[in-house]
Amino acid sequence: MIVLAMVFVASTLRAPLTAVGPVIDQIKDALSINNSVAGILTTIPLLIFGIVSPFVSKVSSRLTMSKTVFLSTILVIIALIVRVSGGFPIFILGTVLLGIGIAFGNVVLPSYVKWKFPLQIGLMTGLYSGTMNFTAGLGGGLSYPLSEAGTYRLSLGFWLVFAIIAIILWVPQMLSGTKQEKAMLEQAAKEEKKLFKISRSKLAWTVAFMMGFQSMIFYT
Repeated sequence: MIVLAMVFVASTLRAPLTAVGPVIDQIKDALSINNSVAGILTTIPLLIFGIVSPFVSKVSSRLTMSKTVFLSTILVIIALIVRVSGGFPIFILGTVLLGIGIAFGNVVLPSYVKWKFPLQIGLMTGLYSGTMNFTAGLGGGLSYPLSEAGTYRLSLGFWLVFAIIAIILWVPQMLSGTKQEKAMLEQAAKEEKKLFKISRSKLAWTVAFMMGFQSMIFYT
């Protein structure tokens, strides 16, 4: 059950974003916006990732990882509903909420996998990463056909089904793992005092620079 829950959570972390591009012309017409403003719609989530991600670990340490994943999925559900519920300001609000929700999932899910499957980290990481990549392609591929069957609201709202299934599957995992996670967090807090701050790590800065440079190339 936990693997299935993880797969459905992962399916909500990319597809709601890739579904926008193929129907951007319909969105522009429906919201009466120009190309420049439409470009902002696809940029907002990336900016939100950068702003929110550094704070996710603090939230996770207070809530536990499973509760943070739950919060992430709830935010995605709310965002998907809001994004197709009104005009341009509402669409922007939904996009911001979506970026926040996905940012939480992006940061916490890999750590959760490492904790939950210590002997199968490679396999499970590959599974959720593969799910994200597959559904990202699926989001782009299904978006236009779904909009032809209805409107852009149908193609963007379609992923609400996956998010709802994810939350239903995740609740039992969250409830069953809370005590174990709290114990783990307490132990981690004790060990953290013995470790140097990551901001002083040359390796951390090197990895951050490499990943940032890679993202810059990809998005420019």
